[in-house]
Amino acid sequence: MIDLLRKCRVCGLEAYTQEELKQFKYNKPSKFHRQNLCKKCDNTQTREWQTKNQEQYKNQKEIYQKKHKIQHRVNSSNWKTNNSQKVKAYAIALNSTKLKDCCEDCGSIKSLERHHPDYNKPLEVVTLCKSCHMKRHRRDSS
Repeated sequence: MIDLLRKCRVCGLEAYTQEELKQFKYNKPSKFHRQNLCKKCDNTQTREWQTKNQEQYKNQKEIYQKKHKIQHRVNSSNWKTNNSQKVKAYAIALNSTKLKDCCEDCGSIKSLERHHPDYNKPLEVVTLCKSCHMKRHRRDSS
């Protein structure tokens, strides 16, 4: 019989192998270095908490950003160096293309951004709201 390594306390997802265990949030001090909460449930709970406690979340975020300001600059600089093609495409599109009036996926008019389906074609951009933009990147990286 195969031993159960982890079971999500919210949705009941079970992990019997090391590969299945990757679906659970990392936590070094715990058994198998994983929490008893899958990544999907953890993300849902985190978003719910952030929505309910907006002021506290905002304050914590500001404190963290002040405390890690130098590290953020280093990380940002490293990202720009490692992703120079994306940076160039963004700069070209910013100065040369205009955002459409609404998101091309859902029709929203809030928080519009430029999305590059192909960074080799910097002038070909799609207008998306922030939510749809994140969904596209998550879908493309899967």
